[in-house]
Amino acid sequence: MKSFLKILSFVAVVSAQSFNVTVNETDTSQITFGGGAGDASLCKFDAQGNQIIGGQPGCYNVQPQPPCTEFAAMGQLNTSFASWKFKGSALYITSLLSNFSPLFNVDIDGNVTEVDGAQIGRDSRAFTCFSLFSVQGLDPTKEHTVNLTIKGSSPNSQLQSTTDDSPFAAGPLSLISYTYTASNDSASTSPSTNSSASNSTDSTGSDNSNATSDNGSDRLATTMFPALVMVLAVYFGIN
Repeated sequence: MKSFLKILSFVAVVSAQSFNVTVNETDTSQITFGGGAGDASLCKFDAQGNQIIGGQPGCYNVQPQPPCTEFAAMGQLNTSFASWKFKGSALYITSLLSNFSPLFNVDIDGNVTEVDGAQIGRDSRAFTCFSLFSVQGLDPTKEHTVNLTIKGSSPNSQLQSTTDDSPFAAGPLSLISYTYTASNDSASTSPSTNSSASNSTDSTGSDNSNATSDNGSDRLATTMFPALVMVLAVYFGIN
């Protein structure tokens, strides 16, 4: 009986295990963009990493080279936004930032947090990957709604603007990816995602270009029940 209780305790721990799911900005089935925001062209460099290859009008200069990401969504208008939903206990947002990034508003279920993008990217004249925002302690059983918008110009911005009311005055919106922490017991009710899953608990503004297209939530949910059946079958088979 004690052995059986130990098995149940083990299963309970496994079933409560949390894991991270990363959704890249390229997954427009999960992310909605507006106000001119969307997948952007990043500048290409030669083998030495110090000369921009020609024929790339309007591309975004990402440094250092090789780039920290191969993709990013950008929006030049002050009305640019990105929104999505997720079910989990934590959220991490990664963006391309520089010393002329704007003030962002991160709205989660109506709770708004102001983030100074130019302050985070203050040491970078070119765009670089940074962790824009993170939060823990969210209700893991609830589907959360996120809206990423531009609040206005940062007081730390090095962007030279002609007028404060210009639609381009604040600086660009940016999103590389977001990562949320889900749990196995909520995976079966989460929306299907083209995303990568891992057991890590932290998110950093690092290269997400190697992320694979994999429905991690569905994978863990569908394998948990057969594993439980196998454990119980082995136990009762030897007793």
